[in-house]
This record gives sequence, C-alpha cells and structure tokens, in this order.
Amino acid sequence: MTGADSFEDAVFWAVELGEDADTVGAVAGGLAGAIWGLEAIPPDLASRLQSRHPMFVGTYPQALVTLAGELTAMRR
Repeated sequence: MTGADSFEDAVFWAVELGEDADTVGAVAGGLAGAIWGLEAIPPDLASRLQSRHPMFVGTYPQALVTLAGELTAMRR
C-alpha cells in the first residue's frame, strides 16, 4: 500500500509484482478496501466481483480498519 494514491493504484501495483498475482491482488484489494473504503472501488471493478457478501456494506469496512489498528497495536 506504500506509495499508492487510490484503491485501483494499490491493486494494480501489487498485481504487477507477479508471483501468485491472483492471491496478491485479492489481499491488496482487501487492504485497499479497508484503507479507502467501499466507495473507492471503481464501479467497473466492483461489478465484476464474484461474491457479494452481506457484510460488505455499511460499517463493515470501518470495522476492518478498526480491527487492523487493534492488531497492529498488539504487536508493539
């Protein structure tokens, strides 16, 4: 995520690294979504998602950001 300016930028550069690009892209997409929020996912990309989990709305992205912060604090 370092140096990325947007959801799309983060996922693009992660996938460009190669080496198991589908998994890297999925992880990068999850982290980028947590950072920039659901609304940052371009509609053309969002329309191609294969799963639409019912928790992927409302406060779920913020809950993920909060959890990531708590886990990071535990490592310190």
